[in-house]
Amino acid sequence: MNAPLYYKVARPFVRLAGRAPAILSLTLALTEKAARLAPEKAEYAAEHAYQLMLLENYEAAGHTLKRASSMADGADEVMPYLIKCQILKGQLNEAEMQIEFVKDMAPRPMPEMALNEALIAWLRAGDAQASIAHLDRALELHMSQIEKLPHDVDYFFMLNPDFLLEIGREYLRQCSGEPGAASDDSSTTALILSKASKLLQLVAKQVPGLLDGQMLLARAHFLRGDHDGALRCCVACNKADPSFSDAALLHAQILLKMEKFKQANAVLEQVLSHNFAVREAPLFQLVKARLLHTEKDYAEAEKLLKTAIKRLPVPGKQSDLVAGARGDLSIDERCSLHTCLVEVLLALNNLPEATAAMSRAVFEFTGSSQEGKLTITNAKVEVEKGEVETALSLLRGIPAESMHYHAARKVLADLYLEHRNDRRMYAACHEEVAAANPSISSYLMLGEAYMRVSEPEKAIAAFEQALNRSPNDAALASRIGQVLVTTHEYVKAIEYYSDAVANDPTKTSLRYEVCCSTMT
Repeated sequence: MNAPLYYKVARPFVRLAGRAPAILSLTLALTEKAARLAPEKAEYAAEHAYQLMLLENYEAAGHTLKRASSMADGADEVMPYLIKCQILKGQLNEAEMQIEFVKDMAPRPMPEMALNEALIAWLRAGDAQASIAHLDRALELHMSQIEKLPHDVDYFFMLNPDFLLEIGREYLRQCSGEPGAASDDSSTTALILSKASKLLQLVAKQVPGLLDGQMLLARAHFLRGDHDGALRCCVACNKADPSFSDAALLHAQILLKMEKFKQANAVLEQVLSHNFAVREAPLFQLVKARLLHTEKDYAEAEKLLKTAIKRLPVPGKQSDLVAGARGDLSIDERCSLHTCLVEVLLALNNLPEATAAMSRAVFEFTGSSQEGKLTITNAKVEVEKGEVETALSLLRGIPAESMHYHAARKVLADLYLEHRNDRRMYAACHEEVAAANPSISSYLMLGEAYMRVSEPEKAIAAFEQALNRSPNDAALASRIGQVLVTTHEYVKAIEYYSDAVANDPTKTSLRYEVCCSTMT
């Protein structure tokens, strides 16, 4: 008959469960017992409703919270959950009014309320800046409550890894652009990714078995362009649970980005053998279709993409509002389904249907963060129509602050070279990317662009800019050596090769290159 004990025992496991239904069904039974033994305690009812929300049973949670809000004992704990439930049900007006009321009446600021404000700022107006500010405040308030706590059972209740993962997801939602584009540490996206990475590393350290945390950390690494770090997290998830499809699909996406197509396909086959239902997931079908595209099996890719698009939720449906549930597609992934279908139809020389698919994508995603991606694909459609100048105009119109600017400039450069034979503008596009984002990857791209238009001296200067930012990169030093050999600057090439060997003595290929340069 000990209600406080039922309540106390349940709380840490709820927050460590990773929203696993099998565990939450047990903790629900404990909190239900506590609430039945002490029906006047609002905090017990609030805890029970919180678990129902984790199971996405928002109707039952809302009913419990409304009843608990009229109780006198512990009612302060009810309001953050009640407002969160309203947000998850799409009742944004009601939630916003409740927030203003609670802010005036609350005795102290609460991290849960700051997270609610972040969600509303984004969902109501798409205000990324305000959302990030509220997320920062939620994290600061939360961490200030736990920084001096002993590491006992109650610590994990107070740490609340599930809450931290919610903040991490919202940070990553603001960074859903082109992977690797945020390599400039001073950019806004890079700063947000840094916050997300630190937070997710904390969760991974404290609760290494929480696979959602490992998977989100992998995504943060991937967006930063750290493929090795992302793959380590994905491999850790696979070892812990080979059927964990979210991590496997991200693993395959990373390998696809690295152009390791056979390995990516092997990862898909492996997760399919452990979890056959994953083949019906739209994200699986997107990744598989991209692999089929590389294999030039366009007809099968078309079938998969059309099936996946049919299974997407209706735009604006509540399940699509808040980033949270495992397996949800991001707006970037949803848009990719449409743009990938357009590219497959173009490969099949089905221009009328590609144009129609492009129109549907524009209708659905205009005004969203995906306009840059749509413009790039639309430009490819215009090229197939023979309207190269229209395509160039579309791509030139993507501003430097767009998350798709780098990808657009790369396509624009290729159009100038392939359709206008304009080597100067081809190089200028890559120069603009390097100026907007002076990072290792952008200088590498600039160097390769100069090599493509036979300007090795400028290429060397660009590669040296990259090497200045990563002095111990043996592969980069080797690349500079190769370019120097083409310009017959053998002495300088030997210096670069020698430095590269000194930095990484295990690279036998570098030693071979030193010998070849010396003999030359």
